[in-house]
Amino acid sequence: MIYGINGGPDKPEIGVNVSIDVIEPAGFHFRNIRFADFAETMAPAIGPVGEAYASGFRVDADGLPKVVRIADARHLVDFDTDGALKYASARARDLIERFEPGIHQFEPVDFVDRKGAKVADMFVVFVCRRLDTVDREHTNMLLSPSFWRPARDVARRKPGLVPPGYDLDQPSRRVISERQVGGAHLWRDRHITDILFMSGELVDAFDAEGLTGLARVKQESVA
Repeated sequence: MIYGINGGPDKPEIGVNVSIDVIEPAGFHFRNIRFADFAETMAPAIGPVGEAYASGFRVDADGLPKVVRIADARHLVDFDTDGALKYASARARDLIERFEPGIHQFEPVDFVDRKGAKVADMFVVFVCRRLDTVDREHTNMLLSPSFWRPARDVARRKPGLVPPGYDLDQPSRRVISERQVGGAHLWRDRHITDILFMSGELVDAFDAEGLTGLARVKQESVA
């Protein structure tokens, strides 16, 4: 079983949205995050990269969030997001490390309340496993030219990329290949920038250990 870990501050366990904002460094924007080693992104056949924060590569720790304000500290969870960046508690980090030691990047960040009082030691998380996991046989979305999009959207924007006779009325399907995933537990797909992917085993472990905040959507997959 495979899950997509989506952006957005939804907390399904408690039914509320709690905003979190980077307050240090001042003027921070996630699009200013840089690659730790830009040269490695140029490896032959590596495919499109996109912005560093969602690329699947390690990033430069300089300029990353140092202090994050949570609007209501009563709703602090183990896995959180501000829409672009993901944050993990020490327990969540340790669990991910247990499954995939030394692969992903965790940089410390202080969570504070509205008065500026520290409420938690957290980590900003960058997933550093980058795979091509979409099953071409069962997926009817199209690469346009580097990212998977519904065929109808591609036909509207870049009709030359739509094969002749392609059925634009069929419901869109994006199917993950378990074979292409291999034994990975947490990864980014090189052609999908807005979703983290997580194995069912790791999701089950989050739940078994009582870790909170992991909003997930089951993905269609084939063996």
